[in-house]
Amino acid sequence: MKIRQSLIIISTILCSINFYACQSDPVISNMEVSAVEYVTSTSFVVFGNINSGIYNSYGFILSHDELNKKTTKHTAWEAKGLPEYIGYCYDLEPATKYSITMFVAKGNDTIYSTPTEVFTKTKQVIIDSRDQKEYEYVNIGNQYWLAENMNYYTPNSIYYNNDSINNAAVGRLYTCQTAQNVCPDGWHLPTDNDWKTLEAYIGMPAGIIDDLRRPLDDYSGMPLLNLKIESYFGIESTNEFGFNSKLCGYYNGQEFDNKNSVSKYWTSDSIFVNDKYYMLSRGLNKFGNLTRDELDLSNNQCQLSVRCIKD
Repeated sequence: MKIRQSLIIISTILCSINFYACQSDPVISNMEVSAVEYVTSTSFVVFGNINSGIYNSYGFILSHDELNKKTTKHTAWEAKGLPEYIGYCYDLEPATKYSITMFVAKGNDTIYSTPTEVFTKTKQVIIDSRDQKEYEYVNIGNQYWLAENMNYYTPNSIYYNNDSINNAAVGRLYTCQTAQNVCPDGWHLPTDNDWKTLEAYIGMPAGIIDDLRRPLDDYSGMPLLNLKIESYFGIESTNEFGFNSKLCGYYNGQEFDNKNSVSKYWTSDSIFVNDKYYMLSRGLNKFGNLTRDELDLSNNQCQLSVRCIKD
């Protein structure tokens, strides 16, 4: 994960670019796409560098053949001249070969690097037999997680702001009781331990995994965020595990809250504290904090997202 100091977004495929200190040599001696990492079915991160030179702008061209036709779609990203960049590319097509070419523009001339090719991963899906909806899933360590929130209709489920037009893509919000049985056949609502296993695998320090009040300077959840999420504190998501959290907000029992800032997910476990039962949940925010929270069961109107895990 890197520091993002500027963001350029052009066309329907989006990419943000990191910039570093500028060098001013008279001739461009070398430029290249040095690596492509964290490849999922719909995103990857591109690393490149320019060893030296004077130029007006630089960036890269991302292109792909549509359905194996001879015509090639391409989109270009440009930025003011700085010698290194990192491109966060998302909203890509699964199982598709992309050609990445770095370019440098100087006056009326544009110089191109040798193309680098990368294949996005094949999308792994399940079909919910109840309504025929398709869900992508990903393998993270020894677990299989849905890569999107549940979107199965039940009488006790809602969309954020009750707005299906703008929020259907991020799934429904469920009451605690409904969440317990909303996952498709062969999948279940994650236990607290299921989440702990995921948290350990992605690098959360062992000393805080069991805490209910995790420190705010732990950003272990950042790799679970969708690449569109803005960076904070110089920390950047890579979506390297394909979990693809989109921070869709929740209903707190009185109002809808925190869209684009927080996602909250039910677990199937409760704890008994001070003569009271609380349901355990997980919260993931735009800072990469992955919280382990207790929710008072007396608030039956609270509605959160559901991510399912394979049995």
